[in-house]
Amino acid sequence: MDLERNNSMELSLPNLSATQELARCLAKKLRIGTVVTLHGPLGVGKTELVRGVMATLNPQLISGVVCSPTFALENVYPLPAINFGGEVRKAQLLHWDLYRLAELSEDSEFGELARARESIVVVEWAERAPWLLDLADIRIQLRFSDDAGGEAREAELSGHSALGLEILTEF
Repeated sequence: MDLERNNSMELSLPNLSATQELARCLAKKLRIGTVVTLHGPLGVGKTELVRGVMATLNPQLISGVVCSPTFALENVYPLPAINFGGEVRKAQLLHWDLYRLAELSEDSEFGELARARESIVVVEWAERAPWLLDLADIRIQLRFSDDAGGEAREAELSGHSALGLEILTEF
């Protein structure tokens, strides 16, 4: 897949398996410090995408454990030890769901964690914290498609930093 001039790519996801394959491909490219924002209406598959990423990054984690942190705001998932700047260490994926918030201050603990770049951060409903959009390396917009009786989706992946563009060009 090639990036378009606007640093984005469009993908057709005809079924759940295609969404899971996108998640697997993305997971294999993510690095510690990557911030990914997920956008789209309720039920479009944002949490399913996170579930697929975690199934790839930490296969020992039971997939049912990965759920939307709508009420908790944050789920922290352990990752196996990986190379981080020449140093092998354990890492984590921070999964945030900001749906229930009117807004989230940049001065919050979430802001500190996102700026620290010591975890992989995946955020659903990031538009509730506009400052997070500026930190995003990759933005993924999911939309319902009219095809396949409601199961199909369309995804637009866009790179918003050197790291994000590097990850997307590896697709």
